[in-house]
Amino acid sequence: MVENTPVIRPRSCLVVGGGSAGLVTLRNLVEKSKGLGQFEHIELVERRDDVGGVWYQDEPIITSENDASSTATRPQWPSPAYSGLIGNVLPKFLSFSGSPFLETPNHPYQPFPTAEETYQYLRAFAEPYIKQGMIRLNTEVLRVEEQPEKKGWKVRVRDWSMSESNEGMPLEKEEIWDAVAICAGYYDKPNWPNTEGLDMVRKRGLALHAKWWNGPDGYEGKRAVIIGNANSSNDIAAQLAPVARTPVYRSMRRATPAWFPILPDSRIENVGPVSKYIIQPAQETDEGAVNEKVTVVLQDGSKITDVDVVILGTGYCPNPDFVHVLPVDKAYSNTHVSI
Repeated sequence: MVENTPVIRPRSCLVVGGGSAGLVTLRNLVEKSKGLGQFEHIELVERRDDVGGVWYQDEPIITSENDASSTATRPQWPSPAYSGLIGNVLPKFLSFSGSPFLETPNHPYQPFPTAEETYQYLRAFAEPYIKQGMIRLNTEVLRVEEQPEKKGWKVRVRDWSMSESNEGMPLEKEEIWDAVAICAGYYDKPNWPNTEGLDMVRKRGLALHAKWWNGPDGYEGKRAVIIGNANSSNDIAAQLAPVARTPVYRSMRRATPAWFPILPDSRIENVGPVSKYIIQPAQETDEGAVNEKVTVVLQDGSKITDVDVVILGTGYCPNPDFVHVLPVDKAYSNTHVSI
């Protein structure tokens, strides 16, 4: 017996996130809907004031985790990209189909695009949709909630573009969409290791995640320990080596794989995993300031003392906690697609 159930096609679709995934999803939805009547209305919302996702580096108003938590008005969502960041994918593989990089990056000895070049590419890609009013900037998504009985998705948004005319307060509203594409990236919620003493070191402002790294300025003569052995950790160690107190320590859980080449640098010393962080007794400097430092205890029992800063390149946690779906027995079929 064949069940003759009519196919219900969504007529409106909201794309959440203005990075590379969100922009190409918007383009594909628009192109695939032409002449097919698939969607009558498609929009993209982005909480920051421009598209580009991680590649859009706005002014670093916030420079630490503690600054972010103390923001009283509009929240800030700084990019995890940092000064001097260069991609590791060739332009022909990074480009969207039908939209090649206008110019191949031309830098001596390296063919990869910089963060700024990648942002400019994404900005140009998004421009036609911005002009058509299909992209709403300064729009924070608070909650995406599946509705029962095939009634789509309720989306609660906070419009920060209205805050200047509303005594600094955003306008909150709810919208109903037939379909929602979640294109929020992974590089938003830092992953912190569960290492003894790390929470206290963070609270004292002596540890930061690579998300908050904005370059080596201010670290002149500082003793630094970098946690991790991937892209951001190695970039940060290389940027610190010319200015920080040497050696710059890089804590690694495992050896560097053969397919991940790193140029040797005598100013960077590789050490093993960390077992514990200890805050040393505060000392008063010649200028009268109170100076706190950290002792980093390694798993082999050795110690690195008088550490000024611990920088963790330990990755991110996917965290679309604003999405709420119905239990399977209450949701209608074929409503969730994971890519």
